[in-house]
Amino acid sequence: MTTDARRYDRAEIGRDPESQRALEEAIKAGHETDVVSKRVVLIAAALIVALATIGWTAVYFLEPLFTYLQEEKYPPPNPLAATHGRIEPPAPRLQVDPALDIYEFRAAQERLLTTYGWVDEQAGVVRIPIARAIDLLAERGLPAVSASASQPAPAAAQPEVAPAEPTGAVGPIGETGEGDEVPAAEPEPEPAEEAR
Repeated sequence: MTTDARRYDRAEIGRDPESQRALEEAIKAGHETDVVSKRVVLIAAALIVALATIGWTAVYFLEPLFTYLQEEKYPPPNPLAATHGRIEPPAPRLQVDPALDIYEFRAAQERLLTTYGWVDEQAGVVRIPIARAIDLLAERGLPAVSASASQPAPAAAQPEVAPAEPTGAVGPIGETGEGDEVPAAEPEPEPAEEAR
């Protein structure tokens, strides 16, 4: 910026005698004195302190009243609750932290699938990691199945039941309905023993 431009700026400011006087006073004071009033700041601070004091006093005196009204309206349900404390409801309960629960569950499952351990120590049954089990299966192959094991076991003998006689009840489509009552077949009388 040249000195001519500086002179021009100063000359523009100095055209208005009121602004020239305000500029000279601001330069003498070192700051602008008319922007913030001390009185407004002090009034605002006093108002904030007064409102905070009123709020604290209201809470201090009204809290016991509200507590008394609450206890009067809702008495304790059981006098033993004060001596025995709170009892947890039976399981299953709501989860407090589902993300932690699923993390712990997955970690436990991962431990079961990737580590060695006893399933039944007395019977000698152990657990091996899945990767090792796959390797052993690939190395040894599947165990052979005997012919007797592949045959299904015979069904237990069940007594023969005589079919029920149709009653002639007809359902809405022309068949006996599921809800229709069908009387059971009367058992045949056993032949009487011959007298000796």
